[in-house]
Amino acid sequence: MRIRTEVSIFAGIVLALSGCNSSSGSDSLAVTTVEQTLSLDPDGLTTVVVFGGSPGVMTVANFEADGGQSAVIAVQAGAQYTVTWDARVTPSHRVRVVGKGNVSANWRSVTTSDDSVPSMVITDASQPDDDVLGGDTIEVTFGGPRVVETDAESAASWTLSVDGVVLDLTGSVFDLDPTSQVLAITLGPLANLHATFTLTASSLTSVADVALAATPVTGTVTTLPDNSPPALTAVVQNLAPLSGGDEFGRVVEVTFDDPMDPVSSIQLGRFAVEDHVGAPGITLVTDVEQIADNSLRVHFSGPVVPGVDRLILVGLKDDHGNAFLNQTVDVEFTDPLGNAFDTVTANQVQNTGGDTIVIVTENALDPDFAEVPTNWDLTVPSNPTLDVADQDFSYSIFDKSLTIALDFDLLNTDAITIEALGVREVDGGLFSAIDSSATASGDEVGPTVLTVVQNRSVDPSGMTIDVTLDEHVNATAADVGNWTFSGGVSVTDATILASPSTVRLVADGVVLPGEITLTASATIADLAGNTMADDPQSPFMITSSDTVPPTPNFIVGSAIEGAGNDTIFVSFDDDMYESDVTNDSYWMAESPAGTPLDTIGVTVTYDGTSHTATMTLTNGANLKRGDDVRVSFTTMRDIGGNAITATSVSGAIDAEATLPAVHTVWREPGTDRIEVRFTEPSDLLDDLYDSVTNPFGTRYAVRIGDGGPNDGDLRGYPSIATVHDDGLGVTLEYGFLIDPSDKVDALGVTDLAGNYMFPAIGVVPVVADADAPDLDGSSTFGITSGERNDTIVVDFTEDMSPWRLLDPSNYTVELSGGAELDLSGARIEWDGAQAVVLDLRGTPVVNLLQGVDYDITVNVDPSDPIRTAQGVELTAAISDTNVMASGDTTIPVIGVSDARIVVTMPPEDSNRVVLFFSEAVDRAAVEVAANYVLDGQVPQFALMIGPRTALLQWPLPTDVNVGGLLTISGDSIVDLAGNLSPTGPGDVTVALTVDVTSPLIAGTDGQAVANAGGDWIEVRFDEQVIPSTALDSFNYTLTNGAVIDLTAAQFTYRSSDAAVLIRLPEGLELDAAQPISIGVQGVSDFVGNEIQATITVGVSLNGGSDTTPPSIAEAFVNWREDPLGETVDMLFSEDVDTAFMGDPGNWTISGTGTVPSIDSVTIVSDRYARFRLSGPIGSDHTFEITSLADLANNVADTITFDPHD
Repeated sequence: MRIRTEVSIFAGIVLALSGCNSSSGSDSLAVTTVEQTLSLDPDGLTTVVVFGGSPGVMTVANFEADGGQSAVIAVQAGAQYTVTWDARVTPSHRVRVVGKGNVSANWRSVTTSDDSVPSMVITDASQPDDDVLGGDTIEVTFGGPRVVETDAESAASWTLSVDGVVLDLTGSVFDLDPTSQVLAITLGPLANLHATFTLTASSLTSVADVALAATPVTGTVTTLPDNSPPALTAVVQNLAPLSGGDEFGRVVEVTFDDPMDPVSSIQLGRFAVEDHVGAPGITLVTDVEQIADNSLRVHFSGPVVPGVDRLILVGLKDDHGNAFLNQTVDVEFTDPLGNAFDTVTANQVQNTGGDTIVIVTENALDPDFAEVPTNWDLTVPSNPTLDVADQDFSYSIFDKSLTIALDFDLLNTDAITIEALGVREVDGGLFSAIDSSATASGDEVGPTVLTVVQNRSVDPSGMTIDVTLDEHVNATAADVGNWTFSGGVSVTDATILASPSTVRLVADGVVLPGEITLTASATIADLAGNTMADDPQSPFMITSSDTVPPTPNFIVGSAIEGAGNDTIFVSFDDDMYESDVTNDSYWMAESPAGTPLDTIGVTVTYDGTSHTATMTLTNGANLKRGDDVRVSFTTMRDIGGNAITATSVSGAIDAEATLPAVHTVWREPGTDRIEVRFTEPSDLLDDLYDSVTNPFGTRYAVRIGDGGPNDGDLRGYPSIATVHDDGLGVTLEYGFLIDPSDKVDALGVTDLAGNYMFPAIGVVPVVADADAPDLDGSSTFGITSGERNDTIVVDFTEDMSPWRLLDPSNYTVELSGGAELDLSGARIEWDGAQAVVLDLRGTPVVNLLQGVDYDITVNVDPSDPIRTAQGVELTAAISDTNVMASGDTTIPVIGVSDARIVVTMPPEDSNRVVLFFSEAVDRAAVEVAANYVLDGQVPQFALMIGPRTALLQWPLPTDVNVGGLLTISGDSIVDLAGNLSPTGPGDVTVALTVDVTSPLIAGTDGQAVANAGGDWIEVRFDEQVIPSTALDSFNYTLTNGAVIDLTAAQFTYRSSDAAVLIRLPEGLELDAAQPISIGVQGVSDFVGNEIQATITVGVSLNGGSDTTPPSIAEAFVNWREDPLGETVDMLFSEDVDTAFMGDPGNWTISGTGTVPSIDSVTIVSDRYARFRLSGPIGSDHTFEITSLADLANNVADTITFDPHD
């Protein structure tokens, strides 16, 4: 690294020395100066080379310049040489001597004898007044060192500007006199002098390479100045393309008497168009060209029409800058070209819109006039009210065509006529009073139906069909008479949609794809009038927007009390086609699953709203408790025509739990026949017991009942059983004479839902009675003062069967010769024999009128009539007529303190009064405001606010004060039974009082009934209270050992004694062994006094309460349920504590021999238990339980029972 550094330093010293002017040797001469001597040669071609001594003889070959110049003369004078070169050698160059050993060959820079900057002045300028461009002259004189001639005579070295615009010096001539240094410039045609101008030497140097200043020099024309402004000689529209014109009128040639400035005259802004009045746009200048020294050709964006359009000239100058006076000038006419219609066509296209009329003329029209609708008269036969102003006119000047886009559709029979009413042509002539005609054409093919789709996206009901055609159609497609569905479905509406190639049809029923087809009338036409008759395509198959197969998604079976009424309910995930769903052959049912259920002859209904089907087993088949049900389907479709998936659906059976019982047994004297009647249609009645062939069959044992030593002995079983009335009765034939004292045991019967009948033991048959049920005038209509408490007692002549006896549809009550009463809310009860009570406590409210006659009719239901206890049917309606209602003769009154002011704050603002009647009164009579007068003023309104309370309000300020006298018309005091005030139609006057006392509890009552539900508490107040506050469960706190939630309780108000009845729901049972109290707060009277602090009082259960402990009513070995005899069903006398009853540990079985244990206890209902044993019980085995309580907490001692087997 050290050696390399030293070498570099040495090399640098050598290089530095080589650049010096001394010789390379110690005895060499050096060139001391090289000077361009302009005094010897003003053109700068001569240099004087001075040496440090005489160099000796040298020739031109010994001199060299770095610019490539060659010495041509070399003259020695001692230590200097005068060298003349073939080109300038300036300070921009270097010179050296070569080939002379005693002279250094190093370069020497050149200096000059005069490095001053040359000057430049404009000494003359002229404007020859002629009719051509160019020829103006400028004289420039230089001072100081001479300038380089070639540069001075190059146009590139000069910039000439006029009015700030640099002129084009093309064609200009520059001539420099080298001696006088005067430059003569003759300008070309594109550079013309104005009165003043500037000239700039942009790249001139002296012969010594000294640059002239690039400063503009201002010149003034002094010789032959031109001061005359140009004059306009012609403005002519040129329509001849071959001579530079335009057949569309877009070229105007402007001619002057002087040559025009070639620079400014071709600027677009020098010209504009003054368009005619009403022109929709602006005509623009697109180009200007100078076609002669004195003529300009102007091109426009649109036609400039002689006679209507004018040309605006602004800022024009002639070639010498003389301004042309700004002005707007007319455009001259050319020879009129003449014009005529070339073609007229009326064009139709498919679908709405798009029809056009196209007019082509021989010569072009001015679009501004051609596109004005009122310049044309158009006649179209199919549109006599055509308004041409509503059509869209567009003109193509290059095609010479006018297109009229129509806002209506042409018929293919239309022969249109078009007339021009004065349309300007581009040459300025008028195209008018000319008409032409054409026949519409272009669409000759009628519409074709492409698709017919049931649109369930728009209408899930499947009654909307979208018909898509291949083109738009006219109003014929909206005529319902032009569309026909097969299958008896009618079109009720046809609408052409926003896309007029689609017609939406609405049917009066489901249009099932794949089954129903659509036929279109041949008269349906497109917008051109072409009908489908040209292309018939019907009938059309229908598809659906819905392609998803339906599936069943839920099923439940209902085993309902009675015959022929069990149902299977199935829901689907889509709306099904009703005809398919209601076809029983498409159903395959099993119950239990795997066991076919007969569905032939059943009734199936379908609800399209909920997508559910209900199969009613009207064919005699019955569903059974504990079974399941499974259904699958074949062929069935949804309303979109999609076949149901081949999946089955399974579910449970919801069975009614009413237990059947023997109601009556009667015998036919002197025969072997007995008839057993049941409380409901029952099953297995003729499945007769036989010890060998049917040991688990139904047993109807006849036993001796004479009280003698053989009492209770078996006489025998029937051999023949004949079932009646869908299982309500069975006639039994025994083969031996039935004795009047015989008794009957019945075991093994179930109802149609599979509920087991507990054994009927020792029933004594009564004598046959063939009398039909009748009424003998014993029915009564009882009225009780108050609301919701009237009753009707229907008294039959015969003991009745309970089956359907309590159905409201069996009874009709009418005012004698008048209107029918609505019994839908009545509560119907039966005394177990001949009397049926209609309790009118429900809604709607029915009140009987005192002293008014009523008719009660018992109706006949031919499919299932009511019967006597012995099964004799009611075959014709029976009536008790003209039965007078009675029971309430109490006259309603208003007491002396029963008109009470509603207290307000401040008291003087009180304007309301509450009336309290002695009993519930008639709303219609009470709410007649004119029946009340206070100080001569009638209230604004009278409003019933309680069963026996009315609110009156007067406008403020009315003097409603204590002691004020209120006069009440007797017409307004009518109770619900029609009893009128004691004054009759006369007036009652009462004084206004004030009540500021909150309600108090006047008394309580309660009852704990047997079985679940039905327990009640009653709270009585000392005055009428507002029902809405009295019936609010949150205003009561009931405690019975613990607080009872009253949210689900039923509250009713009884005005007769201001009582609130609280009925507890099933599951809330009063415990008679626990104290009961009730707290009340928030209840308000009608004048605004409210119970603020809770009032709590005790409640004592009345004598009607259940105080009897439970017992076992019946038990039997259920051989049908369990052929091994290890199942025992037990029924209690009432509902009991199921948790205690269901605990096997609470039971014992005793007896001789092998005693089975209890494996499990199944709770069938609150009073029904099923025992599963480890083995069969013996004849003397008994069940025993101690301390079992009923729902009222009545606790039984030890209960024992020997089940029947």
